[in-house]
Amino acid sequence: MKFIGVLLIFLIFWSNSFAAPVEHKLDSTQCTTCELVVEVAHDLLGDDTLEDCIADFVSFVCTALHIEDHFVCKGMVGDFKETFLYVLDQIIVEPKEICGILLKGCDGGFDPYNATWFLPMPGVKPSHKTPSPIPAGKPILRVLHLSDLHVDNDYIIGSEAKCGEPLCCRPPKDTNEAFVSKDVSVPAGKWGTVGDCDAPYWLLEDMMKNIAANHKDIDYILISGDLESHADWDYSKEGHMAKVQNITDVMKKFLPGKPAYFAIGNHEGVPIDNFGPHFTPAKFHMDWLYGKMVDEWQDWVPADQKTQVIYNGCYMKQLFPGLRLISLNNAMGDSNNFYLFINQTDPDGTMTWFLEQLEDAERNGDKVHVVAHIPGGGGEALEGWAINYYNAVNR
Repeated sequence: MKFIGVLLIFLIFWSNSFAAPVEHKLDSTQCTTCELVVEVAHDLLGDDTLEDCIADFVSFVCTALHIEDHFVCKGMVGDFKETFLYVLDQIIVEPKEICGILLKGCDGGFDPYNATWFLPMPGVKPSHKTPSPIPAGKPILRVLHLSDLHVDNDYIIGSEAKCGEPLCCRPPKDTNEAFVSKDVSVPAGKWGTVGDCDAPYWLLEDMMKNIAANHKDIDYILISGDLESHADWDYSKEGHMAKVQNITDVMKKFLPGKPAYFAIGNHEGVPIDNFGPHFTPAKFHMDWLYGKMVDEWQDWVPADQKTQVIYNGCYMKQLFPGLRLISLNNAMGDSNNFYLFINQTDPDGTMTWFLEQLEDAERNGDKVHVVAHIPGGGGEALEGWAINYYNAVNR
């Protein structure tokens, strides 16, 4: 949402965050002024009382300038406060580095969005072999792929679907918003509504009921992330763990005996997009989420992969002779994962692990089905991660 980009600009000047470079023509004093402000902000880090005041101020500015509704501003500032304070404290070596991120035209010598790093590709790429035609009568695998479920447990039929909030079809946080009354202009439908609304829980259940009745030949299920709603300002660890359990239970209820293989989406982070690698303090680590996933997926994740899941949210499963599945947690390359601004080189050895899995599959003549959430290219992945991912795939 636009809130993130604009709010981060305020957070950097008030010791809470930073944003993508702002493009405009700079005069000769703006870079110098920026460096002075950042230096003062950095000196203030560590004063808990002041940091709380700063967070309140940023929330006020966000609301006063109508960047977002008050409840969104307050929720997002609260969610991101500790993350941004930690990251800002770690990455400021010289104020000009932060100003180089914030203001395009200030030469900071540091650009986390386009920083590159390279891992050596293992071995030598085998010569290409044209696949042989598949003989008639060979068995066919049928895979159910679900992605971006974004289930909203607060969805209410008849509520306003064209509200003024970031997410509609749910009880308004703003008491001035129409809810369920004659003032509703577009009432939320029973099975969802096209617009700024997520999916109601009963839509997921009915969909799975229909799939179970009409597709009894499914071999396995892929769920490639983003179980949570888009109510980013309301995220909590407890809510996310409950959603993992809930979605898992739905799969088991309607497709019992069918293995389901999950990948992690950026909306599984609390705060959104942010997954603390192990170079960060323990309070930022993702053990709470990965551990819950291991508990819920123990019927599907091999015992020898559970330690890997708890460490970085990845695993490998031998599906059939000649076919493996790799669940890759590419939140470790998410361009909005601010912990990676500190050090984005192969966080938690995730890309190295991926290369090792591909090399082992190649050595054994296996094909690989990779399930992940964030595309390797485009603006959602950091440049270094994208380069190494595509080097691996093309290798």
